[in-house]
Amino acid sequence: MIKNAWAGLRDGCLDAAQIFEQHTALVNQLLDLTAHAGDTSNLILDPDLDSFYLMDVVVVKVPDLTETLGLLRDQASGIAAIHTLSEEQKIASLI
Repeated sequence: MIKNAWAGLRDGCLDAAQIFEQHTALVNQLLDLTAHAGDTSNLILDPDLDSFYLMDVVVVKVPDLTETLGLLRDQASGIAAIHTLSEEQKIASLI
């Protein structure tokens, strides 16, 4: 399913909005898969605190951070392309 979604993104003739929408759905599927792997591997039950924190970083924190950085990159490239900020973007940057 994820492989097919990626192939459809890579090979399709879509406009920017459609690409963004499908890419977001694909990233969400990958985040869900990572969470599922963490949940079903029993790593969360690890009694050693150091390896638990390592698992938490790899399974939870890094994927979420990667998605956040991707969204920021998308916003920044949009702003760079038009050389200005809309009122909504100015407000969002304050939050």
